[in-house]
Amino acid sequence: MYATVRTYRADPAQMDELLHILDQDFVPMISERPGLCGYQAIDGGDGTLVTCSCFTTREEAEASTRMAAEFIQAKLSGYEIERLGVTSGEVKVNIAQQSMLEPAHA
Repeated sequence: MYATVRTYRADPAQMDELLHILDQDFVPMISERPGLCGYQAIDGGDGTLVTCSCFTTREEAEASTRMAAEFIQAKLSGYEIERLGVTSGEVKVNIAQQSMLEPAHA
């Protein structure tokens, strides 16, 4: 399994709206991608947004980064959002509880 963690800075006043757009528009798109193991969007506070995508292969994980960039350009160009960094790699330690399988919605 491979994970990609993307970090963004956004206007804190727009965070709830951004998370809602991710939930309504991006999540259905990424859910259709082959190899998806999981996706999370985290409001880190003070305008920090962190997303984590997990896929079965490196290629699938890397494709999710391209997909995220295209989504931001197409759907979020009117928002104040800046990508700060991307980290990808093989997941070496992992555990999940049943509650992790319960969808959360913004």
